[in-house]
Amino acid sequence: DTISDISHQLKTPLAVIKANTEVEQMLNGENEWNRSTMQQVERMTGLIANLIRIVRAEEKENDEPIQRIDVSAIVKETADTFKTVATQEKKNLKCEAEPSISCLMRETDLRQLTSLFLDNAIKYCDEEGEIFISVGTKGKNLKLMIY
Repeated sequence: DTISDISHQLKTPLAVIKANTEVEQMLNGENEWNRSTMQQVERMTGLIANLIRIVRAEEKENDEPIQRIDVSAIVKETADTFKTVATQEKKNLKCEAEPSISCLMRETDLRQLTSLFLDNAIKYCDEEGEIFISVGTKGKNLKLMIY
């Protein structure tokens, strides 16, 4: 499995960097430099996990049909599942959606995309920051914004 090989090749150096940094912290104490290194290791680990999810989703044969779905309702429902996580992380998540926006697509694709973006927004938002997700239209195009 190529994705497993790539994952291993990316994760191995990060594991070494993390272990070396932990030893350095034990020997010399925690400081801004080793804290920063650990934060970047965690960030890269998360990015690798997201990349693997995306590649696997693309490789996976999807039998779910493309159909007209209520984008507004699905994005709101997905955002609601992340509100508790955001609150636990001391962040505020707000969702705004124009009612009844529909689109031809796979529901699981929209849920996965929205979840991935919200997960990253929560991870990388400043403490006590605000995450805002909105669904609207621009002409005939669907507009999904997360910031």
